[in-house]
Amino acid sequence: MNTFLASMLTGIFSLSLVTEAIYASPRIDNTQETRSPKAIAAKETDIMADRDNDRLSDGLQTHIAGMAKDDLINVIVTFVGPGNNQSNAAAAQQAIGPFTLQREFTLIHGFQATMTAGQVKMLSHIPNIFRVEEEPIVTTQLSGAASDFGAVAARTNFGVNGSGTGICIVDTGIDASHEQFAGRTIHFLDIVNSKSAPYDDHGHGTHVSAIALGGGGTGGNSKIAGIAPAASIYATKVLDAAGSGSGEW
Repeated sequence: MNTFLASMLTGIFSLSLVTEAIYASPRIDNTQETRSPKAIAAKETDIMADRDNDRLSDGLQTHIAGMAKDDLINVIVTFVGPGNNQSNAAAAQQAIGPFTLQREFTLIHGFQATMTAGQVKMLSHIPNIFRVEEEPIVTTQLSGAASDFGAVAARTNFGVNGSGTGICIVDTGIDASHEQFAGRTIHFLDIVNSKSAPYDDHGHGTHVSAIALGGGGTGGNSKIAGIAPAASIYATKVLDAAGSGSGEW
């Protein structure tokens, strides 16, 4: 396999991993049509923004509108101006009544708490409040990337999974002991240190290899397979432990 083709394969399969950290509440429609970066950004804006400047995030404002005043909700409260987190939390409780303080932040002026919908509404009128927002749930999404690149359709519609083909990953090497490659033969070439046994003293090559042809794992820690989980593994180490290497390769 020539250098150009190997580099192209590496680039193609590096693109296969898209990790989308989204603020996903039960009100987000996480269907195929809403997983594009533009749609995700729009959903985040709808939830986290405060367009009417009432110091309640728009998503929280919409949510508590359908709640009874004594219904509980988890929120994050941030402040501006003088005062530390402890005094701000104490001032908030003095103003709106007792609530469950979950955590006081250390890098920003604010805290995480569980309080009633009625207390949330009152909290927005307290001096020095910057914003009250619902505690977000952050979720990774890999299924969208696999679908976008046609891997799911290929396996489902045509019954192909990489069997009978080989993929060469030109990178920092590969960790042959990783559960994604358990029991599989790895053809290895080390341009950097001329070692015969496969290894990865950086990690990026293992990461990319799992994207391209990870088997899904056998230890129960991983359930997501690579794009072509049955393909033969050809790993070439051209980058050193710092992730650098000569452009001639």
